[in-house]
Amino acid sequence: MYTRSGWGRPGRGGGGGRGGRGGRGGQQYSWQRRMFNKLVKDGEATFEMRDVQPFLEGMNSFDSKPELLTALTDNRNFGALRLHDCLSMISGPRCVDDILTPILSNVLVKETARPLHKARRNMVINSIYSAPGLMEFLASEWIDNLERSTGDTVRLVCEFLVEASLSIVDARSSTEVKTIAERLRKTERCDADQVLVQRLCAIVQLDKEVGVMHALAATEEEKVITVACWGSDLRPPGGRSRRHDNDHSNFRDISLVPTENELSYRGRSWLPLASRENAFISDPEQRLLDKNFRLLREDAVSVMRENILNPRPSKVWKNARIIGASCIDAFNPKGTAPLYFLVQLNSHRNMDWQRQRSLPNDGLIVFSNEQNSHVMASSKYQISTASVFELAQLFNSFSIRVLHCSVFVRKDDSEWLQHPGGPIIGVKFHHAAEVQKAISDVSENMIINEIFQKNVQKLMEAKAEKKEKIEAVLNDLKANFNTYDVIEVSDSFFAYKPVLESLRSMASVPLANELVYSRDNGLRPEYLPSSVRLPASFNNLECDLENWSHSSVVEQTTLNESQSKALHLALTSKVALIQGPPGTGKTFVGSLIAQVIRQNTDESILVICYTNHALDQFLEYMLRLGEKRLVRIGGRTRSENLKPYELKNLSRKEKTFNVTDAEHRMRSVVAQLHQCKEEMTELLGDLQKPITWNEPNGGVNELFTTIGGLLHLNFKVSSSDGFVTLTKKNKKINEEQLFNDWKEGKNCPSWLQESILWIDDPDFENLWVLRHDQRLALLQRWKDFSFESLMGNLEYVNRRYDELSAEKASISQEIDSLILSEARIIGATTTGAAKYKDLISIKSASVVMCEEAGEVTEQNVLSALTERTENSEETKHLILIGDHLQLRPKVESYSLTKVSGNGYDLDVSLFERLILSGFKSAMLNIQHRMRPCIADLIRHQTYPTLEDDPGVSKYPPVHGVAKNMLFLDHNVYEDGAGNHEITTKSNAYEESLCVEIVRYLLLQGYRHNQVTILTPYVGQILNISREMKRRMKDVSAYVSDLDQETLLRQEEADDPDMPTVAQAGDEHSIRCASIDNFQGEESDIVVISLVRSNPQGSIGFLKEEQRVNVSLSRAKHGMYLIGNSRTLRMSPKGKHVWEPLIEIFQTSGSIFSFLEIFFLKIKL
Repeated sequence: MYTRSGWGRPGRGGGGGRGGRGGRGGQQYSWQRRMFNKLVKDGEATFEMRDVQPFLEGMNSFDSKPELLTALTDNRNFGALRLHDCLSMISGPRCVDDILTPILSNVLVKETARPLHKARRNMVINSIYSAPGLMEFLASEWIDNLERSTGDTVRLVCEFLVEASLSIVDARSSTEVKTIAERLRKTERCDADQVLVQRLCAIVQLDKEVGVMHALAATEEEKVITVACWGSDLRPPGGRSRRHDNDHSNFRDISLVPTENELSYRGRSWLPLASRENAFISDPEQRLLDKNFRLLREDAVSVMRENILNPRPSKVWKNARIIGASCIDAFNPKGTAPLYFLVQLNSHRNMDWQRQRSLPNDGLIVFSNEQNSHVMASSKYQISTASVFELAQLFNSFSIRVLHCSVFVRKDDSEWLQHPGGPIIGVKFHHAAEVQKAISDVSENMIINEIFQKNVQKLMEAKAEKKEKIEAVLNDLKANFNTYDVIEVSDSFFAYKPVLESLRSMASVPLANELVYSRDNGLRPEYLPSSVRLPASFNNLECDLENWSHSSVVEQTTLNESQSKALHLALTSKVALIQGPPGTGKTFVGSLIAQVIRQNTDESILVICYTNHALDQFLEYMLRLGEKRLVRIGGRTRSENLKPYELKNLSRKEKTFNVTDAEHRMRSVVAQLHQCKEEMTELLGDLQKPITWNEPNGGVNELFTTIGGLLHLNFKVSSSDGFVTLTKKNKKINEEQLFNDWKEGKNCPSWLQESILWIDDPDFENLWVLRHDQRLALLQRWKDFSFESLMGNLEYVNRRYDELSAEKASISQEIDSLILSEARIIGATTTGAAKYKDLISIKSASVVMCEEAGEVTEQNVLSALTERTENSEETKHLILIGDHLQLRPKVESYSLTKVSGNGYDLDVSLFERLILSGFKSAMLNIQHRMRPCIADLIRHQTYPTLEDDPGVSKYPPVHGVAKNMLFLDHNVYEDGAGNHEITTKSNAYEESLCVEIVRYLLLQGYRHNQVTILTPYVGQILNISREMKRRMKDVSAYVSDLDQETLLRQEEADDPDMPTVAQAGDEHSIRCASIDNFQGEESDIVVISLVRSNPQGSIGFLKEEQRVNVSLSRAKHGMYLIGNSRTLRMSPKGKHVWEPLIEIFQTSGSIFSFLEIFFLKIKL
């Protein structure tokens, strides 16, 4: 019987088949449709050869192929069974044309590839693939007689195997699939779709050089190949000698969430080197996808390993006990939710859950018990107050046990967050074995928890003098639970997940000629006409793309020559790279390119940015230019102007679209979700019951019968002589009563002891000699064995719930796709673009523009591109605008960065990789931001050809200060100088000086939004905020979203002086930002606290040229650096950066140990 779920009622939908509509309001079907419905609905019906043709004709009779998918996948039908029956009738190569081809031609159509139907399409593909004997037949008789099959059959089988290999792990490793792929590649048939064949070969990784790499690993060559290449990197992943159970040669087989065995592995995982010295895949496209997937995933997993081995005290929660299981929506009791477990922790102190990032939704957590084993989970519901604890012991062993789960509920109300018994989190486990262990814990903890919660209630109602006694009782009760320590291991995995899923789903790389092989063939994008007209604000100038005249553009518009070159390159290259140094107007050029494409073609443009701030900045610019057909995906905009254009708001307001089919399917899937909820609730009730002699499922009595043996003799009462055993009170004794006495730890009755002594069988075990704790442990094993079938049912229902939830999300996307169909500009963050990739691909936004591309990882850009499918076009045009000489993309693991020297280079963006490979690019060379003396710093250091716009020379001097640019030199050491264990740095002297300079500038009449404080360390931000609050009662600091997220991960996350984002619009707030999170922004006056001051010359972040470049290029009118020049010059790795800069300050007379001021204006 088919056990996968689907939804939608069979026999309904538009058109109704060949019979059309007839009768009085009824719907009449052809006899083939009626036969099809009978076979699919009746699981007892027999299927014979004569039924094949009516079944296939019944499939053909569906005018709506999605309706056919619904009939085949509805869990109330027997669609998979009938597909298997039909396919079992294939007896020769010609039967493939007659049976398999008609089935595939009804399933693999454009209409079923939409998000609304994608889940059901995959279910049917899975059913076809799992048909007994089908793949073996195709890999032998059919492929041996390929010349006898039609071209349609070859194409459909190949397309079917491509989709199966992308969605089914077994298909990718199947010998049969690889055999078919290899033979198809060698066929000389001209009608074989070689593009499809190549995709199939790539997905199953036919072309690997594993043998070569194994040979290398076995020789001494590995010692000299590269200094960056660790020995384990030479042994490719997977194979018979794989490192752990998640070490696969095909990256698509790798579980996104790490397994227990993987985290327990003591060696190094295989990772691809940027030099390709350890490459084992010969296909360049697949090698690129493999590299990007593995490195990005390792960035996420490495943080988890570190947090398990060296957990911070604030991320450890003590005495975690699993006290309940539920599938009821915590926010809406009438709603539904997947199976999750309630875990209660110890209380310690109240927390501000609105600001604290502990246990965030979808955060991954680990359970550690006394034996040092671990369980991984992910969270969503958070129910009570949280606490910060010292970890009792460090985990010295890396031999761990992991249960995967995630925080699932976060409900911000007093009943949950202020629960007096301690914080409770709701967690969702990801594997059946972990669910079973959690249910076992719930059962074992049930009685103790009831007593515990009653005492909690007493504590709330008790008078002060009695509370101490009740608290002692509660502490004693906690010792009787099955408990764990919970460790937060990742709060950012949700950001990695959509990008990883997108990469895993890609069969090829769009624009491979440019992105994989770094070739620029000089051909412009085919969708663009030979000449374009510039917008009205540029005099509607007509420009010939083949004969572009930069001089004409400069003379007749306001563009300068570098902007003209950038515009021309963008319109004549399929992959265009535009480098924009600080202040050169990258957003202006990007918006102009978008306007030209929008005005001269029918194409839509997907604009992606790494941050919400950069995305809002670009989209607001487009709004000001008059763009109205604009949609912003994601809901984290802070722009009031953009909120009406958010996709969720447009979907909520739009009432004119015809979404009848989607609404009908939504009602159906919701009904099935509620059915799953009822089934899970019933199963959970049974699973949480204690096992008795007869219950549930026949209890121990039935278990003894099932497993056989002589265990039942321990509780045998009846005898063959007709006598009845009575108690001392003359009551009849039965097996159930004996079992209950045994369970409670009572001694064996004397009369039974005598019976047991007469048993002469070596296989007999006397259960009455066991201690009480041994009896309870044995009971639990019996229960686990007895409940195995119930657990299987629960696993199935929970899986069905997940599939229905995915279907529900697909329906919502279908409605959203109707909104997007009208949009010309679609904006999304890189994470959002990956998360909604299916939705965006339907729109076929074949032009992708990436802003600040230098700080976007290659993985994020690739995941935003679309391949050519039935339902979408391949990305035609990619425009990358950024600067690889500013900040690189942020990654979690230092060992994966370029500066680490390990050779992985995860933080090298696609933009930087292409430019360094010699790919053609254009550079904007006139800056419109900085006063010339400030621009001289980056001109000397990084951009020798950078020119100043005349307007920057007309800036007024900074009020009340003798110099517009100054290095305030000092020799006061940073806090904890020489202590290498401090994770974030601060400098109390610089904090005070920053605040005093800001106070003085405000007194000179500057507005709060004209002054910004920058620093490389977030710890300094918190200290400056605290100092500002202490010294300036009417002024406070505020930070960006990204800085706040970083601050909230620190130990001082509940500090009352924590700056907030909400104060950004307050006229009495000063922006305080980390350098990393201020790229792309500017301020009239910038005060920079460099922090590092020590006798060792240790300067940390400040040795990186990109970070220094960003810090020195944010100020427009005035810039004031505070630091220790001696420390900067002493740095072994940073002096080449700072010595030339300090020379410039000295030469211009701009380095002092004090701030020279004059009283131009004082505001009292």
